[in-house]
Amino acid sequence: MEILKKTIVDLIKGFFIGIANIIPGISGGTFALILGIYERLINAIANIDKDFLSGLASIFKEGFKSTIFRNALRKIDFYFLLRICIGAGISIVILSKVIKYFLVSQHDPTYSFFIGLIIPSIVIPYRMMQKKGFREVVCFLLAIIFLVSISVGFGELKDRKLEIKESLTEHHSELIEHTPQHLIFVAFSGALAISAMILPGISGSFILLIMGEYENVLTAINTRDYLFLAVFAFGMFCGIIFFTKLLKLLLNKYHSQTIAFLIGLMIASIYSLYPFKKMIEINGNLFHSSHNILPVINSNFWISVITFFVGFMIVYGFNLIEQKFKK
Repeated sequence: MEILKKTIVDLIKGFFIGIANIIPGISGGTFALILGIYERLINAIANIDKDFLSGLASIFKEGFKSTIFRNALRKIDFYFLLRICIGAGISIVILSKVIKYFLVSQHDPTYSFFIGLIIPSIVIPYRMMQKKGFREVVCFLLAIIFLVSISVGFGELKDRKLEIKESLTEHHSELIEHTPQHLIFVAFSGALAISAMILPGISGSFILLIMGEYENVLTAINTRDYLFLAVFAFGMFCGIIFFTKLLKLLLNKYHSQTIAFLIGLMIASIYSLYPFKKMIEINGNLFHSSHNILPVINSNFWISVITFFVGFMIVYGFNLIEQKFKK
């Protein structure tokens, strides 16, 4: 009975972490902190190393009853991680179609909601900074310049790609290009996203939005694009192994500068997530380009304002809950 209770509780916690990870602006790490399992998750992930992998390899010699194999599973708190991952996976599969619908059918209000989620999330990493001096300001500004430059470059490429397509179905189509270059980029995006997901206040979905892969991931989940999902999962696995250790090193040696850089990325993301875009017409179909424009004051604008404040208040509420949990 105790095992069943623990399983149900962990599945529910994983479900909420999955919700956080699929919505840009809310960090899975933040939910883990609120739910009281953040340190346990970080310790489990940090223990995935070559010793763990060699322990897994022992099953080929001694089978699943191998003591080394069992110790390897205990080292990473395997059954706890499995329950959390299953819960997160269930919520991602269930909600991916809902999020996809709003991205396509309600572009401006949805992106306004995302910005509303992101702005109050900045408070969390800001509180983590131990110093707030000149070096931190430089790192903050470099992050903004870096991300805005990338966003402009990727936006121009996206617009040109739209313009050369002769026939398009509704918004990006349900087919994803599987060129070697794109698959490498998908793996890299997965690695960065999983690295972001483990930091409170830094959203992995937000990283995918910046890199232009967020809608592709939702489409791949909805259409069961196993090649895309396998490459993305491989990238996430590599991120768990390598990037988390790098981030841990940077946070240990250059904690405040690293956090300042991450805050700069979050703020700069508002440029690419800005909801009001110039529309371009191709073969009778209208598409959102990457060019930001001033909004037209109409019902769409006011709905977008409302969704912005709804997103803002959701994260603001979670921040208040988090502070109570810390006390």
